[in-house]
Amino acid sequence: MPVRDARQYQSAGRTHQGATGRAGDRRPPRQSGPPTVGDGTIASYYVAVFAASLGNLLPTERAPTVTVMMASTTDNVTLYHKGSDWVRAADLEVIVSNATATRKYRSDMFVLSPEKQVFDLGSSIVVPYQPGDRQVRLVMPRAVLFSGEVR
Repeated sequence: MPVRDARQYQSAGRTHQGATGRAGDRRPPRQSGPPTVGDGTIASYYVAVFAASLGNLLPTERAPTVTVMMASTTDNVTLYHKGSDWVRAADLEVIVSNATATRKYRSDMFVLSPEKQVFDLGSSIVVPYQPGDRQVRLVMPRAVLFSGEVR
Protein backbone atom coordinates (compact mmCIF):
# COMPACT_ATOMS: atom_id res chain seq x y z
CA MET A 1 0.00 0.00 0.00
CA PRO A 2 1.59 3.32 -0.99
CA VAL A 3 2.30 5.93 1.69
CA ARG A 4 0.04 8.95 1.31
CA ASP A 5 1.23 12.49 1.44
CA ALA A 6 0.40 14.33 4.68
CA ARG A 7 -1.57 16.87 2.64
CA GLN A 8 -4.15 14.23 1.86
CA TYR A 9 -5.10 14.16 5.52
CA GLN A 10 -6.18 17.79 5.60
CA SER A 11 -9.69 18.58 4.60
CA ALA A 12 -11.75 21.69 5.14
CA GLY A 13 -9.07 23.30 7.30
CA ARG A 14 -8.92 20.48 9.83
CA THR A 15 -5.94 18.24 10.43
CA HIS A 16 -6.56 14.56 11.11
CA GLN A 17 -4.70 12.67 13.78
CA GLY A 18 -1.54 11.16 12.37
CA ALA A 19 0.91 8.52 13.50
CA THR A 20 1.35 9.88 17.02
CA GLY A 21 -2.37 10.21 17.65
CA ARG A 22 -2.17 13.95 18.37
CA ALA A 23 -4.20 16.52 16.53
CA GLY A 24 -2.10 18.49 14.13
CA ASP A 25 0.27 15.65 13.37
CA ARG A 26 0.97 15.79 9.64
CA ARG A 27 2.41 12.31 9.37
CA PRO A 28 0.20 9.60 7.99
CA PRO A 29 -1.14 6.95 10.40
CA ARG A 30 1.03 3.89 10.88
CA GLN A 31 0.22 1.02 8.63
CA SER A 32 -0.58 -2.19 10.44
CA GLY A 33 1.97 -4.86 9.62
CA PRO A 34 2.23 -8.53 10.34
CA PRO A 35 1.64 -9.50 13.97
CA THR A 36 4.79 -9.65 16.07
CA VAL A 37 5.69 -12.02 18.86
CA GLY A 38 5.08 -10.16 22.07
CA ASP A 39 6.85 -10.49 25.38
CA GLY A 40 3.94 -12.49 26.82
CA THR A 41 4.24 -15.13 24.11
CA ILE A 42 7.97 -15.51 24.64
CA ALA A 43 7.51 -15.75 28.41
CA SER A 44 4.80 -18.39 27.93
CA TYR A 45 7.17 -20.39 25.76
CA TYR A 46 9.93 -20.31 28.39
CA VAL A 47 7.52 -21.31 31.15
CA ALA A 48 6.32 -24.28 29.09
CA VAL A 49 9.88 -25.44 28.35
CA PHE A 50 10.86 -25.09 32.02
CA ALA A 51 7.76 -26.98 33.21
CA ALA A 52 8.45 -29.83 30.77
CA SER A 53 12.05 -30.19 31.93
CA LEU A 54 11.10 -29.90 35.63
CA GLY A 55 9.57 -33.37 35.57
CA ASN A 56 13.03 -34.87 35.04
CA LEU A 57 14.38 -33.09 38.13
CA LEU A 58 11.79 -34.35 40.64
CA PRO A 59 12.76 -37.31 42.84
CA THR A 60 11.25 -40.69 42.06
CA GLU A 61 8.72 -42.27 44.36
CA ARG A 62 10.43 -44.26 47.10
CA ALA A 63 9.41 -47.57 48.60
CA PRO A 64 8.04 -47.25 52.14
CA THR A 65 10.13 -48.35 55.11
CA VAL A 66 8.67 -49.94 58.21
CA THR A 67 10.32 -50.95 61.48
CA VAL A 68 8.81 -54.31 62.43
CA MET A 69 9.23 -56.44 65.54
CA MET A 70 8.26 -60.10 65.35
CA ALA A 71 7.03 -62.33 68.16
CA SER A 72 5.93 -65.94 67.87
CA THR A 73 4.04 -68.51 69.88
CA THR A 74 3.34 -72.13 69.09
CA ASP A 75 0.19 -71.14 67.18
CA ASN A 76 0.90 -67.82 65.45
CA VAL A 77 3.38 -65.12 64.48
CA THR A 78 2.70 -61.48 65.32
CA LEU A 79 4.32 -58.58 63.45
CA TYR A 80 4.28 -55.25 65.31
CA HIS A 81 4.66 -51.89 63.54
CA LYS A 82 7.24 -49.94 65.58
CA GLY A 83 7.81 -46.89 63.39
CA SER A 84 8.46 -45.23 60.03
CA ASP A 85 5.89 -45.18 57.20
CA TRP A 86 2.30 -46.35 57.23
CA VAL A 87 1.13 -48.67 54.46
CA ARG A 88 -2.29 -49.70 53.22
CA ALA A 89 -3.30 -53.09 54.61
CA ALA A 90 -4.67 -54.10 51.21
CA ASP A 91 -1.13 -53.80 49.76
CA LEU A 92 0.42 -56.14 52.33
CA GLU A 93 1.11 -59.85 52.14
CA VAL A 94 2.70 -62.05 54.81
CA ILE A 95 4.66 -65.03 53.48
CA VAL A 96 5.42 -67.87 55.91
CA SER A 97 7.68 -70.61 54.61
CA ASN A 98 9.82 -73.59 55.51
CA ALA A 99 12.06 -75.87 53.45
CA THR A 100 9.14 -77.56 51.67
CA ALA A 101 6.12 -75.21 51.72
CA THR A 102 5.20 -71.56 51.38
CA ARG A 103 1.93 -70.00 52.56
CA LYS A 104 0.78 -66.50 51.65
CA TYR A 105 -1.65 -64.44 53.70
CA ARG A 106 -3.31 -61.37 52.16
CA SER A 107 -5.12 -58.67 54.16
CA ASP A 108 -8.37 -60.62 54.10
CA MET A 109 -6.61 -63.67 55.62
CA PHE A 110 -4.55 -62.14 58.45
CA VAL A 111 -5.74 -60.38 61.61
CA LEU A 112 -4.91 -56.67 61.66
CA SER A 113 -5.26 -55.04 65.05
CA PRO A 114 -6.69 -52.47 65.55
CA GLU A 115 -9.09 -53.06 62.68
CA LYS A 116 -8.46 -50.28 60.16
CA GLN A 117 -7.36 -49.82 56.58
CA VAL A 118 -3.67 -49.11 57.29
CA PHE A 119 -0.74 -50.79 59.04
CA ASP A 120 0.79 -47.96 61.06
CA LEU A 121 2.47 -47.23 64.38
CA GLY A 122 0.96 -49.41 67.09
CA SER A 123 -0.69 -51.85 64.68
CA SER A 124 -0.06 -55.57 64.63
CA ILE A 125 -0.61 -58.41 62.16
CA VAL A 126 -1.22 -61.98 63.35
CA VAL A 127 -0.86 -64.99 61.02
CA PRO A 128 -1.04 -68.75 61.78
CA TYR A 129 2.22 -70.52 62.51
CA GLN A 130 2.97 -74.22 62.15
CA PRO A 131 5.90 -76.09 63.66
CA GLY A 132 8.73 -76.25 61.17
CA ASP A 133 8.05 -72.82 59.66
CA ARG A 134 11.32 -70.91 59.52
CA GLN A 135 10.95 -67.73 57.46
CA VAL A 136 8.41 -64.88 57.76
CA ARG A 137 8.33 -61.99 55.28
CA LEU A 138 6.11 -58.91 55.12
CA VAL A 139 5.97 -57.76 51.50
CA MET A 140 4.31 -55.22 49.22
CA PRO A 141 4.10 -55.36 45.43
CA ARG A 142 7.32 -53.30 45.07
CA ALA A 143 9.25 -53.99 48.27
CA VAL A 144 10.07 -56.42 51.06
CA LEU A 145 9.30 -54.55 54.28
CA PHE A 146 10.46 -57.21 56.73
CA SER A 147 12.13 -60.60 56.67
CA GLY A 148 12.90 -62.68 59.76
CA GLU A 149 13.53 -66.17 61.01
CA VAL A 150 11.33 -67.88 63.58
CA ARG A 151 13.39 -69.54 66.35
